[in-house]
This record gives sequence, C-alpha cells and structure tokens, in this order.
Amino acid sequence: MTGVSEKTVTRVTKEGAIATSTSKVIVAPGKSRPHTKKFDLDGFDLYAIRQKIHSFYVVRKELPTLAKLRVALREDINFQGSITTLHLGEVGIE
Repeated sequence: MTGVSEKTVTRVTKEGAIATSTSKVIVAPGKSRPHTKKFDLDGFDLYAIRQKIHSFYVVRKELPTLAKLRVALREDINFQGSITTLHLGEVGIE
C-alpha cells in the first residue's frame, strides 16, 4: 500500500523503537554526500574569467549577465561550464 516492502517497514519500525528507548537520533543515509567538481580551472582560466567580467563593465559598458558571460567565455577560453556553475561560484570567483 505504501510502495515499500513489508521487510523495510518492519526494519524502520524496529529502528524507531530502538531509537525511542535509547534517545538516539535516526539519521537518514546519503543526505549530505560530498560532490566533486566536474572540472577544475587553473589560475590562468580564473584570471581570464575575471578579466572578461571587468571588460563587460569597462569596454562594453554593460552589465554582465550569466548568459552573456558564458557565451563570451565559450568563445575566449572554451569554457564548458553551465550558467549554474557560474552562478554557484564553482569556478572559484568570489
């Protein structure tokens, strides 16, 4: 009825009873797995990204959106990251 096997329900119920009697906290597995970066950028690439952001302000006189920045970086340094990668700061820009 729940879409979970009877064995799983029995096991979880037993863990809950043990946790209640021992005042122990039940921890769900896999809630905070470490994620590895899909690619690493060296110092040269990070510097190029910073320079591209500055050139948007100084040369083009416009605000750099993530979409515009991604297109420009793909042309200049063959940046393969996504807009989300730029947004989350996974490239090391602070």
